[in-house]
Amino acid sequence: MSVLTHVQGFTQDDAHIFCTSEQLVDEINGVIDFTEQVYKKMREAGIRVNLDDRSESMNYKIRESLQDKKIPYVCVIGDREIENNAVAVCARGIGQVGTFGIDEFISKIIEEANLRANESFAAAKG
Repeated sequence: MSVLTHVQGFTQDDAHIFCTSEQLVDEINGVIDFTEQVYKKMREAGIRVNLDDRSESMNYKIRESLQDKKIPYVCVIGDREIENNAVAVCARGIGQVGTFGIDEFISKIIEEANLRANESFAAAKG
């Protein structure tokens, strides 16, 4: 499992958007704090999780995690996910799966791990 973070950038159309350095720092710190909470909660649930906070592009990190490193799930956290106390999930071989509440996603991962363990045990016993 890999958890990726991103802070949405500012886009200028016909209007001007002004952001003080304090506002930007607060925004970034909010993403970092939420990401650390998700990371800690997953670790406490016994899920192996990596936090990728490199400055690479989001698409590169997702592709690298799912294809090259063969990590089964990647969670992406941004403003929308923070507002909804959720994670956006991509799965190896599938792509975007959807957005899940943190507890809901943790339950799904644990359920899937238990199912795989039971299948492996039955095959070995069999």
